[in-house]
Amino acid sequence: MLATLTALALSLSTALAVELSTVDPARTGAGIMQFKGPHRYARVEETGTLVITIGGTGSRPDEFARVHGWAAQLGHDVWALDYFNGVICTTCRTHTDPTCFDRYRRELMVGDTLSEIVTLDEANAILPRLRALAGYLASRHSYWRRYWTGSDLRWDRVMLVGHSQGAGHVAFLAKLVSVKRVIMTGGPHDVGPNGAGTWLSAPGATPLANYRSLLHRDDFFGAASQLAAVRLLMGQDYEPTMVDRSVPADAGPVLMATMAHRDPHNSLQREEFVGIWRWLLGER
Repeated sequence: MLATLTALALSLSTALAVELSTVDPARTGAGIMQFKGPHRYARVEETGTLVITIGGTGSRPDEFARVHGWAAQLGHDVWALDYFNGVICTTCRTHTDPTCFDRYRRELMVGDTLSEIVTLDEANAILPRLRALAGYLASRHSYWRRYWTGSDLRWDRVMLVGHSQGAGHVAFLAKLVSVKRVIMTGGPHDVGPNGAGTWLSAPGATPLANYRSLLHRDDFFGAASQLAAVRLLMGQDYEPTMVDRSVPADAGPVLMATMAHRDPHNSLQREEFVGIWRWLLGER
C-alpha cells in the first residue's frame, strides 16, 4: 500500500504542469477590473467538479499553479480568481470592535458598503466576479454550462480553495452558498485580542462536514489564533492531526503541518505536500 501511494504521489508530482487559459476580468462584465492578473481556467472533463482558488493578500491567480496541477491530475476542472486583495485581513486585529472582521469580509464578498478598511463596488466583489466569470465562460462554450444555471453557479459541483486571506473568503462564501468542499490553508485570521468575527460561528449553507483545514505549526501569523478561528467555524474543538508528507488514515478534518521551512505560512503549496493535497482534494 505504501509503495502504491508513493508511486501515485510521484506521478502527480512529476505530471504537475497544467496549461490554464486566461481571460481579462474586464471582458466578463461591465465595470469589472483586473487587479493582479487575468482569471485563469482549465478544462479537464473527468470528475464534473470545479476547483476554484482564491489567494492571499497581494497574490496573483497563477500563484496556485501547483494546486491547479494536482487538482487537474485528479480530474477536476480549475478556475483561479483575480480579485482585490490589497488590504490584509489582520488589520482588524487592532480594532476594538471585532465586527471589523465581519464587515471586511462582507464588503469584499458582495460589495456592501460596510467596512472602514476596504472600499469596493459591488461589481468587483468576489461573488459577483465569480458569477460574471461563470456566465462569460458558459456563453462562449457549452462545456462550462455544467457549472452555470443561467443565473448562478452550480455550487454543489464546486470545491473552494483559499489561502491566508483567501481562506477566510472561501469560508465566508460557503456560509452564503452550499458547496461540495471548502479547503482553507494558512487561515482564517479572524480572531484577535478583542474577539472573533461573529461570522465564524454563524449558521451557514454548507454542511460543516464539508470543511477541511491545513495550517502550519510555525506560521508567523500564529497557528493558535488560526486554529481558534477554524474551531469556531467548524463548531468543534478539533485537535489537529499532525502531518508531514502524508495524511494518516484516521486523520480528522483539521491538519497541522510540521515540516520545517523558512516561510511556513507560504510553504503549504510546496511540492513536498503533494500527498496532503491529494487528500484535501480527493473524495474522502
